[in-house]
Amino acid sequence: MQEYNGFHRKLQNYCLGGHPEMVLEMLKEGMDKYPKHLSEMLFEGIMACIELDQHESALNMMKLADSQGFWYPTEMFPEEKGYELYTKKWHENRGRVSQASMQVGYENGLNMLALHGWGEDLSLFRRYFHSDGFEKRGRIHYLQSSQKIGDIQYVWNDRKQAEHDVRHYLTETLGDMKIDILAGFSQGGYLALDFLVHEIIDVDKLILICPGKKTTPLRL
Repeated sequence: MQEYNGFHRKLQNYCLGGHPEMVLEMLKEGMDKYPKHLSEMLFEGIMACIELDQHESALNMMKLADSQGFWYPTEMFPEEKGYELYTKKWHENRGRVSQASMQVGYENGLNMLALHGWGEDLSLFRRYFHSDGFEKRGRIHYLQSSQKIGDIQYVWNDRKQAEHDVRHYLTETLGDMKIDILAGFSQGGYLALDFLVHEIIDVDKLILICPGKKTTPLRL
């Protein structure tokens, strides 16, 4: 897993740095070497092909993904050029699922509740949002939304459902345990700020990383 994390970090650097051709070059090796992460890599490959206007290659990757039972957020694809063959089908898969959560770190220290960004799952969020120093003296509670829009993509778009997810986790899972720090990345950061302003959760500290508003129809 550690080896794949390093591979994916490099892959993300090429994605964010505007080098789709290097993304495709890395995937030639990666898809054979890390088959457990095929869904994630096919998605990155499709996005790179679209950026390069290699639509036939993108559609071939979508066909492979669909054959494996993978599906992705329909917002990410063009509305024409054959993509609708898959996006119409994948859009019907969207819906609510059971919450997932992960706890990492020292059990008897500070407690941090961390909310992922738009289109992430716990595995991807945990890969980049972590602190070895904090985990030696506290515990991070990673919470995944119940709003699923892709095979490995979750969002907080429905504000009422997002609040229900967080309240349910706090009461049913944590019980009397106090959350000391509320943290969030991108859409999760904006949601965390919304919760603090409207007193949904009482915490001592707030950590926001690139809190986005564009894809977050909340109520600040």
